[in-house]
Amino acid sequence: MYAQLEKPKENKSRAVANSVAQKKNNVKPDFRFMRNRSSQLSQFTHKTINNDQIMQLAQVVETESGTYTADTYTKTDKANKLGAIMSLKFMTKSAKMKLKAEKIGLIQVVEQKIGEEREDTYPQHKKTTADNGYRIDRGHVAQNPIYGAPNNLDNDDIEKTSVSDEFNKYKLGSHVQMPMLGDDVHAREAAELNDHAQVTTGKKRSMKFEVSALVIKGGDKGKNLGSIQWGWTSEDGSNTTLIPLTKLSDGISLNLLGAKEKWNEVDRARGKYLKAKNETTLINVQKYEEEGWKDVEGGNKLVSKDTKLQATDEVASTNQDSLIMNQVTWIENGVQFLGDIKLVDVKIHNVQLDKNTYKIP
Repeated sequence: MYAQLEKPKENKSRAVANSVAQKKNNVKPDFRFMRNRSSQLSQFTHKTINNDQIMQLAQVVETESGTYTADTYTKTDKANKLGAIMSLKFMTKSAKMKLKAEKIGLIQVVEQKIGEEREDTYPQHKKTTADNGYRIDRGHVAQNPIYGAPNNLDNDDIEKTSVSDEFNKYKLGSHVQMPMLGDDVHAREAAELNDHAQVTTGKKRSMKFEVSALVIKGGDKGKNLGSIQWGWTSEDGSNTTLIPLTKLSDGISLNLLGAKEKWNEVDRARGKYLKAKNETTLINVQKYEEEGWKDVEGGNKLVSKDTKLQATDEVASTNQDSLIMNQVTWIENGVQFLGDIKLVDVKIHNVQLDKNTYKIP
């Protein structure tokens, strides 16, 4: 339920970004050109592709255990948005590689800054940010550390993470032995992550990401298959510069390790589900489209009784007579919406998200 509930960092939707690093960083150019994409190349070409151009160089980064491929890595510095779009895949190195991995997930951490100061989008981020400034890149109501994965309110076991979601935010990979074809032959599926990492313009901003492919089910549960870096910076608050896609480690990076330890210290995911008491009009409504969040025409939207809502922040008050507005998100006919509602118009849903977080093995 609510697989898309990665509310944008200042309307950070999410997908994922690009740049080619030097051979010493194990980045190999892959000359597959894509339409309607733009990005910044790194030292490989020593020049930048402008936003007006429509071709992008796909990138490949190899680790000892597999290959990361950025099918899309483009910058965003238009329509009052800064940031980047990333579509990332990880595939194990070879079908003959000895690995027992029924499920492989991509865990992403982020260091997010405004000026020189750390930027916490949600109150929970103060609890999940490590001393190194990085945190597991999930919203404050998330139990599951796998980027984009939904909560399963019936358990707290990371092994039971769904293979994919309807919004294409993520997909789990696998590396499973095929004994009928021989002991050293495995069927492989790529793990995927799609992120729109965007914030508003006007100030010096940055978002630096690190991603690790992690075995979450199988005989090698807990094994990290390599870590990479991507992200973006903006010195002037209006133009985006992409951070080159770069290999960090054949295992887990130090920033990922610190964020993992901090995540595992926090036992409870915070937040509550709400339901509309009656047919209710929400205001300041936006909906999520491929290019990001868009204002709904007229700004208002009617929702029916018992529409399931999720608060994007701590519920301000449990007093049902309160007139305090609370921002909520919900899904309607496959479209995700954000809007403001009075607490007097909702009731606290009987399932609370103060359940155990899924520990990272």
